[in-house]
Amino acid sequence: DKAQRALRAGDGDAAARALTRYEQQFGKGRLADEAQVLQIETLALHGDKAAARARARAFLASHPDSPYASRLRALVARH
Repeated sequence: DKAQRALRAGDGDAAARALTRYEQQFGKGRLADEAQVLQIETLALHGDKAAARARARAFLASHPDSPYASRLRALVARH
């Protein structure tokens, strides 16, 4: 939730910190896919569009039917 709020507010640094804490505490927990998507969006927000596109494509290749697929396809199309 903290990462989502930070992204909505345009605070990529706070989003990155929240995602790092999530990964340290839960690793491959129940929200791991969502955390990956938020990390991709954080990369895009920070201006690292090439890395965001590459990670989005990798996620889509391994999770083509994910509920996050359309969201990531839109991100790739924008960047």
